[in-house]
Amino acid sequence: MNTLVKLVNEWDAYTQQHSAATIEDFCRFYLVKNHSGNSTTKESCPEDQSRLVKSIAMLMASFNLYYRAAMEESSFPFPEAFYFLNVLKKNGKMKKTALIGMLHMEYTTGMEGIRKLTEAGYIIEETDETDKRAKIISLSQRGEEALPEGYTYMSKIAHILFGIMTENAIKLCLQLLEDVVEQNAILSTEFKNTGFEEMYQQIQKTRSISGDTKQSARKVV
Repeated sequence: MNTLVKLVNEWDAYTQQHSAATIEDFCRFYLVKNHSGNSTTKESCPEDQSRLVKSIAMLMASFNLYYRAAMEESSFPFPEAFYFLNVLKKNGKMKKTALIGMLHMEYTTGMEGIRKLTEAGYIIEETDETDKRAKIISLSQRGEEALPEGYTYMSKIAHILFGIMTENAIKLCLQLLEDVVEQNAILSTEFKNTGFEEMYQQIQKTRSISGDTKQSARKVV
């Protein structure tokens, strides 16, 4: 195959998965893919999948260690308080159940966190104008003022975890994981109360259908 045609096909396949990608994004992806000898297929080696899961799990364990240590020195009333306030900052007024769902917490744990933050003055609770039986919550002035401290700690934690990586390496990681993060954010909400085996089978079926559809729709230059 002509080299130019091959490159155009690679670019076309990449942009179908990353519609907002730039030329620079594609170049980073293409160079690393060819350097490592990987193909463009979505099928990957189970051993490599396991290694990736193990790496992510180890990073999460390290993150939790650093995060807990940071929150012990912070002014937040409990470690997870920053998560509650950060989501409220991004979404404004919302129902309690919506906040708990976005945090992927158990209902009782989430409600207890909201109660503590309300009593401590970080959250304001008021009647929902569209449903007088329901309550909505939002950040108080104290909650707004507390967030910069949390952002500072999170920035320091990120530097501890990834400070040895170059800017291009970080951008490439974000690029490669973009679809994975987006898809699992949706799936973890949809299948929250589903048994594991049923969850696994439904996800496998969905991915198989999606892969077949993309393959048939792919253009050939």
